Amino acid sequence: VSDLPGSDVFHIHPIGMVGNFARENCKALEITTDMLKQVARATSDELLDEYVSPLNRAFVDHRFDSCISQGHFLAQILHESGEFKFTKELGGAKTYDPWRGRGLMQITFEKNYKEYQAYSGVDCTSNQMAMAELEKSNHALLSAAWFYIVKAGLRDPSNADDFIWITRVINGGFNGYDDRLKYFNRAVQSLNLQGCLKLNRDGKYRFEESRAYNEKRASCAWGIWNDSGLGKGGIARKSNDEAKKGYKRYLELDLAAGSPVDVAGQPKDKNWYGISGSVKTYVQNRLAALEASS
Repeated sequence: VSDLPGSDVFHIHPIGMVGNFARENCKALEITTDMLKQVARATSDELLDEYVSPLNRAFVDHRFDSCISQGHFLAQILHESGEFKFTKELGGAKTYDPWRGRGLMQITFEKNYKEYQAYSGVDCTSNQMAMAELEKSNHALLSAAWFYIVKAGLRDPSNADDFIWITRVINGGFNGYDDRLKYFNRAVQSLNLQGCLKLNRDGKYRFEESRAYNEKRASCAWGIWNDSGLGKGGIARKSNDEAKKGYKRYLELDLAAGSPVDVAGQPKDKNWYGISGSVKTYVQNRLAALEASS
């Protein structure tokens, strides 16, 4: 799980404001196996049956108070877990073993294990058997819901239908963006969320209507993931117009922040998303290249 973003001012959009008044009718639902199957289409009935009860418990325990928030949570965990198939991070030995990612949203690092243990009262730190509790359906789901609501603070963005911001917080950037959106749009149909949508238009979201628009790192990421010259995975249909929008917004926000520098007088924003050195210089160069090629 990525580092969580810092606090920034929300970008208030009038359509989103109107949508907030419609939320009264967007009540939380009891999710059935049939509903879940329409979203997680590649998952066996046996596995869906195993997860549907813990899923509903997680919704109650963590007060998912709207069906649209349930839909956004489903989209993220289905992508992160490969439709409930993976509850432990794959791959060889990691430098942070034994605290490797576990659960449907992959609780990683000793600090997060201990925070979830303190919150839930369930031992998941004392030995390997205790850690493995996060790999089982009950705490795989409850730990994911804890991260989503408590750790990442995604209740309000979910109720606001801010898919772009949710993905930014969960991933750090926009890896798997298309896949996450696929699951959410399926959830719209399965859970009948059409009347609760605020920012989703024909299955898509606009960067400038998201909280991400007011965060420098998110704006930079939107530029990078949409930049056809970089080949970042997650967004298949690259848009250099969207890339330029993200890059320009980053530069606007950096200027508004006074273009902060470190004690050596160098730009503070460094080494994001594989960028070596100054983010500002990199963004300026990429924007210039895209403007020259258009």
